Order: sequence, then C-alpha cells, then structure tokens
Amino acid sequence: MLPRARKSRSLTVLALAAGFAVAGCEANLGKANFPRSTGPAASAGSAAPVDTKAYDSAVLRLIDPCSLIDKNALSAFGAPDDPSVSSTTFEECRNSVKDPGGKAVKISVQVGDLVLGVDSKSTGTIEGLPQVEDKTDDTYCTVSAVTSTKPANVGISFEITYVGGDPCQVGRSLLAPTLKKIRETPVKYPAAKGSLLALDPCAIADDATVNSLAPSAKASPVTLHDCQWTGNPVGLTVAFHKGQPPIEGDGYSKVDLDGVTGFQKLTSTTSAECTVEWQQRPWQDDQVEISRVTYSNRDANKATDDPCGKAAKLAKNVVAKLPKA
Repeated sequence: MLPRARKSRSLTVLALAAGFAVAGCEANLGKANFPRSTGPAASAGSAAPVDTKAYDSAVLRLIDPCSLIDKNALSAFGAPDDPSVSSTTFEECRNSVKDPGGKAVKISVQVGDLVLGVDSKSTGTIEGLPQVEDKTDDTYCTVSAVTSTKPANVGISFEITYVGGDPCQVGRSLLAPTLKKIRETPVKYPAAKGSLLALDPCAIADDATVNSLAPSAKASPVTLHDCQWTGNPVGLTVAFHKGQPPIEGDGYSKVDLDGVTGFQKLTSTTSAECTVEWQQRPWQDDQVEISRVTYSNRDANKATDDPCGKAAKLAKNVVAKLPKA
C-alpha cells in the first residue's frame, strides 16, 4: 500500500491570532480572545500585485518551517513554547501557545502540503494566492494558500486545534503574515553538499525506468519532498526525508544498490509491495537524510512478482541521480 495520500499527516499550521485582519496588521493575542465566528474571511492580503515566484516549489523546499512558528514569530500572541521539529519530514513543524484565558492553541505548519478541496472549499485569495479552508469541527481547522496547481494542488497549510475558540480565525490571521515572511525574509535550511532538500522527487527518476515498472502511472506530489506514481494496478513512490540511519532488522535486509548499501522490506501481507531506503548524508544530531522508494502491485502475488527486485531497480536509478555527499 502506498503512503497516505496526505491530509492527515499533519498538515501544517502557523497559528494564533487575533482580532487583526489577514491583511497583515499586527495582532496582540495578549489582549484578544478568539470567539467563534460565523463564517470565513475572504480575499485578504496585500492590494498590490504579489510576486508569486517566491512561492515556487524549488524555493519552498528549502524553507525551514520552524522559523515560521518560533518564539519570535509568536511572541506577540502570548507565551509560545519552543517549536517541535518533525522527526521524519523536512516540511513540518509544530508549536503551541495559550490564549489570554489560558486555553491552549496547538499549531502546526507545513510548507508544501497537498491541498484538498480547492474547488469546493475555496474562500477567496490571500497575498495573491488561492485560499482554502477546511473546518473539521468546532475545535479543528486547516487554512491553506495554494502555491502550485500542476500536477496537483500544493501549498502552505496551517493546522489549528483550539478548544473553546475559533481555530479557523487563528489560521486566517496568521496566513498572510507568514506568506509575506516567506516572500520577503525567508529563513532557509543551511546549504549542505549532497543534501536531498532541493531535489524534486517527481523528477529524479528516469521516465524510462518508471514506465518499465508502472506503464500507466502518473506522477503527483504528496509533499514537496514526496512523490507518488499512481497506476492500475502498480504504484511507485520516491521520497526524501530524515530519521535514524536505516539498519537491518524489523524485516529489513541489506540490498546492494550499485555500490550503495540499501535496506529493503516487504511492507504488505496482501499484495506485492516493497520499500527500499538508504542513507544519503548526516542531518542534525543523530539523524540522517534518507531516500526511500516503494513499489506496489495490488493485483500481484509477492512470491512471484518480485516487488523488492523492482523497488531496487527504481532505487538504483535514483541513486545514480543523487548529488555526491
């Protein structure tokens, strides 16, 4: 089974806010509570034309999401905690803050998220970009700005959990200032030789290799660092993430990827599915950058289809294209 089609990985969110319009005025959370409102605000943002090239996927891949919800970013809204970095993804960060009444507002931001419901849940535009709002219930809301529409709708999303307040208003209030920060004073991850950060996972593998494994599959981003080719019945994924160094055990065994040591694992009990991953370079602390590919054929028997052999074929093609660490 291929990795989730997203939206529930924890979308993303920069949050907190308050009685200030998404137009970018400053808010003071210490003086404002956020009671529930009756409807969304639309068409907010700067009146002047916005240079949306600042939101190109190639630029957004390098953005440090924790810079968007650190203590400096949220200090005007109360007493925020330190940002909590995602343990597996480059594009997500979380934080929390308490409103004047002591209620917790949980914040998550994801730079480069698959945005669903663009046609049905659009609430206007913000900073020159389409805005989409998805309210699950009275306590949880996702507010997104769509930065790219081809081949899929991808954007910057803010996921808010706020019991006793208006989570959508929080998201709306911080979306415009966040977009402006990314456009004017972006904070990027430090450049590093051989890093996977800047790579487009949908473009790294050769078309010929992809077509030989999944002839009818079409590429579509799950995030800016994760791509899937969805076909019938075969699907593929290529993803770049961070984590503990891959090792043998828990079903993983070594596989040679033309001189690079990879680790493969059958990942389904009902279909032919295999994942291969390998270390690229050190990341931070005890983590490393990791490449991962998956081959999945839901109609085939894993004993006869050789899913790990096919995943290794894709992995070898990706290995040959990666920068040298």
